Amino acid sequence: MWSLPDIQRLNCEALSDREKLERAVQTGFLDGRRLYCERGRICLGQLSHQLWYDVFSDDPKGILTQCDYHRSYGIPEGFFWCAGCHRLMAENRTWEAYSTKGRDGGRICIPCAAEEYIADEDNWIPLTDEDIAVVTFDTLRGARHLLGLSMPVPKQIRLFDSVTFDSASCGIVRGFNRADDTPEAAVEAFRNILEEAKGAGHSRALLILDGAYEFAFTIGAYVPAEVVPRQKAGGKGRKARGRHE
Repeated sequence: MWSLPDIQRLNCEALSDREKLERAVQTGFLDGRRLYCERGRICLGQLSHQLWYDVFSDDPKGILTQCDYHRSYGIPEGFFWCAGCHRLMAENRTWEAYSTKGRDGGRICIPCAAEEYIADEDNWIPLTDEDIAVVTFDTLRGARHLLGLSMPVPKQIRLFDSVTFDSASCGIVRGFNRADDTPEAAVEAFRNILEEAKGAGHSRALLILDGAYEFAFTIGAYVPAEVVPRQKAGGKGRKARGRHE
């Protein structure tokens, strides 16, 4: 359920391989071997090579090679073209989808979507007693999936705290085999998080779905990064509520 690829290792490999991949796109050879069309059968015309990326770093993770004939069929399954950053992106590497609909209606990667979302003042919840009191399960259910597991958090925001939900009941996950039957406690936990953020000196927060597992998901309360709240000694941040309780 919680098994994930080693994103840090993949990012390190991508950083070291960047020049090699960029050179291969120009030459058509990678590690001394000619690049061939991904489809591998009934190929016609010239080959084209395109770097592809994922949401975990700005370094390319591989090369998509297509002949003229297969390129006419469009981008193959497993990839999409981001209308925001104009890069070929992997659709997913964990249980999550890495694309969504952008403000202009085009398909964009979730890092681009996160930048749009953060910039829109209407998406922020003011941390007043009145606004916190009206947070309901419908409010939480409306949180957009804008951060993948192990994906870098945009520099404008930071996680304050989060809650882990069971995908079936939407109750708080309290262990690997135990979760609440209803979301009432999760809503109360989130209101408490927002109250704590207000008490730490923050005036607004964003609700972001920041992790999708096979049977669970997490929603985080994110605050502006430029405000440094008071922290207890010995901690860099707060643990997600639910999974470790």
